[in-house]
Amino acid sequence: MPKTVVPLTDAKIKRAKSEDKPTKLSDGYGLYLYIDKNQQKFWRFDYSRPFTKKRNTLSFGPYPEVSLAEARQKREDARSLIAQDIDPHEEKKRIIQEHILSEKNTFAGVASEWVSKQNLAESTIKGQARLLEVINSYIGKKPIDKITPVEVLNICRFYEKQDKLETAKKVKVKCGQIAGNNGFFASLFMAFIN
Repeated sequence: MPKTVVPLTDAKIKRAKSEDKPTKLSDGYGLYLYIDKNQQKFWRFDYSRPFTKKRNTLSFGPYPEVSLAEARQKREDARSLIAQDIDPHEEKKRIIQEHILSEKNTFAGVASEWVSKQNLAESTIKGQARLLEVINSYIGKKPIDKITPVEVLNICRFYEKQDKLETAKKVKVKCGQIAGNNGFFASLFMAFIN
């Protein structure tokens, strides 16, 4: 018969200390509070990986920065992934990698790469640099897959209000060229602002 685990409480967690060696206080369903020799407390979750059934441990962060309720929610999220045969550790790595890629793929970064691949005259390169400087001041630091056509349209409208219709048109064309090169929202973008 499985051992019954009494769920943790904040009061019990605050009073808990480790003696000579690290201590584990179980909350049930794989979640426990790990207390090291220095009395630092960390949330951990033990589980069996889908398919391989190898044991693994996820860290949910330190207590009290991660509350008991937050740790329980993270445990339930992980258990939900496991029920779908998704390894929570691998999913966490995938999300981090996706975030890193997203941060590297800013509009300014993609635009710079696009310009470097063009075979243009020096005067054209200078003109594009000035135009991209304007565009980058608005959306340059934003990941390219997070830029919406409305944001580009707002840049165009800003110049239209100043009667700089040619600049507005160039902004639209340049963003379309760069977006089309990247392929992330080119068709939506062109349909929206044409």
